Amino acid sequence: MPYGKIQDILKLAEMMQGTAAGLTLDDIGREFGVNRRTAERMRDAIRDHFGGDFEETRDGQQKYFKLHSRRLDDATLAAFTEAELAAFPTAIKTLRRNHLSAQGEALERAFIRLQSLLKPKLKQAIDLEDLMKSEGLALRPGPKLTYDEKIVRVLRQALRSFHQVRLTYAGGRKGRDFTLIPLGFLYGERQHYLVARHADGYMAGQPRYFILSRIKAAEELEAQFEEDPGFNLAEYAARSFGVYQEEPVAVEWLFSSEAADEAEHYVFHPSQTLTRNQDGSLTVRFMAGGRLEMAWHLYTWGDKVKVVKPADFWENLPEPFGKPKAGKVKK
Repeated sequence: MPYGKIQDILKLAEMMQGTAAGLTLDDIGREFGVNRRTAERMRDAIRDHFGGDFEETRDGQQKYFKLHSRRLDDATLAAFTEAELAAFPTAIKTLRRNHLSAQGEALERAFIRLQSLLKPKLKQAIDLEDLMKSEGLALRPGPKLTYDEKIVRVLRQALRSFHQVRLTYAGGRKGRDFTLIPLGFLYGERQHYLVARHADGYMAGQPRYFILSRIKAAEELEAQFEEDPGFNLAEYAARSFGVYQEEPVAVEWLFSSEAADEAEHYVFHPSQTLTRNQDGSLTVRFMAGGRLEMAWHLYTWGDKVKVVKPADFWENLPEPFGKPKAGKVKK
């Protein structure tokens, strides 16, 4: 069997052992980019090797496959690489520097437990302290507002248990109290947010953003709420560039040939398409609202980008934007 196929089989075995529900043939096909017949052969290879540790379950017309074997955990072939281990401290630092300390601490605890499972030979071969020292992060200049972790824990618990919350939000002398249905969290570049609906009143129903650093107190209530199957946080967030919810419009940006290589590595929006033009410039297209946050981002590119659509993009924007002088993007 070719080397690449052996790697795929080992990866599939690890995936089957790591899943609780199991994998379908469609899952295997998508993960490895193979047709259904090849996915069946890969599944059969796992089944033939692991025998009784291989389990097949059915849910309606769908079949799921998983492994119960612990032999992979003890196998030298399942050892972690230096690059994989180095990713942990990098992720921990990233979370903490973005004021997601609870998530950083949880990942650090998992990393410590993982180290305890490493074989002695692997521990000797890899200096984890050196790995952590060598993994640095470039800090983006600008303010990072902190928030109260105790409040976030209350909000997270209410979200998991489907309970409404009452929070005190900064504003005026004493702040304002709201009764909310929590929907999730969004972590932006400058701010972090609670996404929630008002439980009553004229604003009930429409999701709203509440800046975490401005929440001064939070209480989990006994009143429960039912999960809305029609609401998807990722899809809701993708309507906007940033967090300002506006009606999505067709957006088209033209980056100069000078900036095209750099811009090509950016994910400006999940729905974006990139087109490299004959003159070396780059056209970026996506659907989203949030003109003000787009303007702040475009401002960092200077004259290396031009907004093609919407044509009235720069109209009615506050200072320091306004409508720019007419001109072409620098080539």
